[in-house]
Amino acid sequence: MRRTTRPIAPAAVFVSLLAAGCGAPTGGDAAPRAQADAADRSTARTTAAGVGDTAAKDADLGPLAPGSPFALRIAAEWEPATGVLVAWPLTVPHQLVVDFAADTTLHTLVADEAGRAQASEWYERWGIDLARVAWIVAPQGDDVSWVRDWGPHALFDESGAAWLVDANYSLATPITGYGCDEPLATPWNGGWGEPLPDYDVTADDAAPAFVAATLGLGHLPVPYALTGGNFATDGHGLALSSCILVNENRTHGFEQAEFLALARTQLGQSRYAILSNFEERGIQHVDCMLKLLDERRILVARPPQDHPSRPVYDRIVREELAELRTFTRGRFEILPLDTAPHRGDELAAYTNSLILNRNVYVPLFGIPQDEIALAQWRAALPGHRVRGYTFVLADEPALAPSAATYDTIGWTGYDALHCRTRAVWDARMLAVDLLSTEVLADGRVQVRASIVDHSGRGVRLDATHVAWRDARESTWNRAPLVREADGRFAALLPERPEGSATYYAIHAASAAGRAASAPVGAPEHFFVHVRPAAQDT
Repeated sequence: MRRTTRPIAPAAVFVSLLAAGCGAPTGGDAAPRAQADAADRSTARTTAAGVGDTAAKDADLGPLAPGSPFALRIAAEWEPATGVLVAWPLTVPHQLVVDFAADTTLHTLVADEAGRAQASEWYERWGIDLARVAWIVAPQGDDVSWVRDWGPHALFDESGAAWLVDANYSLATPITGYGCDEPLATPWNGGWGEPLPDYDVTADDAAPAFVAATLGLGHLPVPYALTGGNFATDGHGLALSSCILVNENRTHGFEQAEFLALARTQLGQSRYAILSNFEERGIQHVDCMLKLLDERRILVARPPQDHPSRPVYDRIVREELAELRTFTRGRFEILPLDTAPHRGDELAAYTNSLILNRNVYVPLFGIPQDEIALAQWRAALPGHRVRGYTFVLADEPALAPSAATYDTIGWTGYDALHCRTRAVWDARMLAVDLLSTEVLADGRVQVRASIVDHSGRGVRLDATHVAWRDARESTWNRAPLVREADGRFAALLPERPEGSATYYAIHAASAAGRAASAPVGAPEHFFVHVRPAAQDT
């Protein structure tokens, strides 16, 4: 059981769904680059050469967008998913599981058939249709509930096929202080209190292989740590982690330059921003400080002005996050998510929420700040259904024994909803992104988009377009998207009046029955193009 006397792990990982046999990708029989080097975690090593420290300065911006049309990349949290994964016995509110089953396929990890029978009985009592449930049977260790941290990442290779990346979880979730080189405290060296010699995450470290086999996914083990709560990506080669991850991998025998080189060559993470640790002492997982909302925006927790963590957060925003660049070389828009203490100085972890398709599931802490956080989430993601969940242990009929170690509320400032859930991604998804908006010489507006069809069935041009309208009007117009190259499309909007604002969004569909838009929440959420008013001379 994970001990709640130490800062417990949040998370940020992504699972991918693949219609192929375990160990074989769709679209070919070759593994992602460097798989052979990573097949045996205990010995797999690739020598890094010429890779310097990559901090939040983002020196190498890499390509503008996936090309040809596929690129080696890890999927972002907001990309299309077909399900969600939780572990049984539960360490989440049962109402959350009920809502998951109503919204998507509920993948439930159980230890054996007895666990499946028990979960089925409770699910039916709660009104869950078992046809909405998929089962994964796997051995369970002490960290089983934290599917985010030990769980596999969703990788798409250069052929467009999906894999599950199985990283090294043998250290569980160590804790440390602000310093990037401070010693790591683990369950076994007394860092969580007294030493716990019987604490065992061996089964959790092995579980991704069972997930891949059950779902029929390609399985790619790698020898370094990529703890899910401390990893976020934009789906275009930008990754964010705090520097405790560098220290973890140093323990595994990988210096920072070597780890970054492996992340680039094996996972496509060409722009890896290593952020400062932000907790005086904790697991330092970035999903308890921030959330990538999409390719251009970051939601960042903002403590009260008088909270001791406020100067730390402000410095990271000002000196590190503000220096990042998007995949189209712009600056990120940084949005605040105001938080407050819920127990002593411990901050409510509102960024530790799950974005799943057009739903957002937010942990609540039974404090007045809860309603403010929900309102800010709704303002940040129009077109999404935002729901909050207070985890009152006394109200829960079926919980894992480890839940008894929590106080009245089953969430903490370092371990909440995102830590205990993860998406199951659609391997046949449409990945849709805005590339650029440009005013041409004749005054028309050209919108360029990346539309990558992972189904291989083809993009339906009759259902692929840019929807647009003048900000002063309510009627949406359509401009067809024309293919420029594989995965590249362009549309032309008519010349816009001086001083006008135009709202627009990209919509696409594939012959495989997939549909997607950018922004995800369109039409309630949209991009804005402003034509400046003419200046008097």
